[in-house]
Amino acid sequence: MPDLTPGFRDATADAPPRIHFPEVVEGFEALGFRRIGRLERVYPGGVEAAAGVFAEEHRETFHEQKSVPMVVLASENGDAFVLVDWWWGMPDVRIRTPMLDGSVVETRRAWDRPPLVAKAAQRGASRLDLSREQVISSAPTGGRTIALATGSPADLWARHADRVTTWARDRNTQPAPCLDLEQAIELSRRLSVHDVRVVQRICRIQRSALWLLFAPPLLVLLWTWFGDPLPWTGVAVILLGLVLWVMVAAIGCRHLLRVRYITQLRPRFVT
Repeated sequence: MPDLTPGFRDATADAPPRIHFPEVVEGFEALGFRRIGRLERVYPGGVEAAAGVFAEEHRETFHEQKSVPMVVLASENGDAFVLVDWWWGMPDVRIRTPMLDGSVVETRRAWDRPPLVAKAAQRGASRLDLSREQVISSAPTGGRTIALATGSPADLWARHADRVTTWARDRNTQPAPCLDLEQAIELSRRLSVHDVRVVQRICRIQRSALWLLFAPPLLVLLWTWFGDPLPWTGVAVILLGLVLWVMVAAIGCRHLLRVRYITQLRPRFVT
């Protein structure tokens, strides 16, 4: 299976002057944050391949916006990183605090509206819970907690600071130093690896659930087809049972999406 984990590169030296949502960056600077560099997300296959998962009319916009490296800031006390990026016209703001025990507290700016989704996901997009989708990698019992917040940079920072205080008390730990871009890159890499593991785990569980739903009627059909001939009454009973099973399976498929949001099934971040 190809490695789908994005990489990250220090793009400070060659980044264009343009940044995403300068008013958001300035809002954090007013709180004492300082810019420590620009971070480029390196997609497997390049940004063109990443844009290719969206409808053709949106690919140019994705390519143009994602070619602008995000801004990375560090808090005045050196206990958090802030990444400011773009996601379909909305600020993608992520405040991250790594802890001394290896865990991570992350607070994200909630989406203002549903973003565009990949072509392959459009059919089921209406059934997705957008607030849960934004925190799909949160695994609190596994050492990674993600929550959403709204409002100004000051509101986001206040929410994050409260969460860090609570997390540190509950786990008897403290924030690790957040000083330079190299640390931010390594943290981003670790989180991206976990993101991919979460998606892979969800896909495996959903495939297994589908197999459990459809394997019994399939085995019955094979036995009926290749086994000893049955009387008409036996065939009728089997067909009736298959109809009932299909109805149950249809209900099960509708609820299968909920597997995505069971945090206990997600892989741990801290082993």
